[in-house]
Amino acid sequence: MFNQIFDAIEEWMRELLTGMISSNLDRMFTDVNQKTSEIAGQVGQTPQGWNGSIFSMIEGLSNSVIMPIAGIIIHGYLCGVFGILN
Repeated sequence: MFNQIFDAIEEWMRELLTGMISSNLDRMFTDVNQKTSEIAGQVGQTPQGWNGSIFSMIEGLSNSVIMPIAGIIIHGYLCGVFGILN
């Protein structure tokens, strides 16, 4: 008689724990999938769409500072190479 009662309690506890674990795992996978889709949406944005003012500032610095410096460096290198060959 007590074995049947303990078996019933054990079965009830097993079903309860299994349901709780399944529910938590389902919720966790749903949250992970939702966050993954949000991140994919943010990563897929263009620089202008993400933050247009910062992109414009970096583009302006590139055009007014970095490109002229790169041109001077390349000019000096090519003048040195062609100066040595002649």
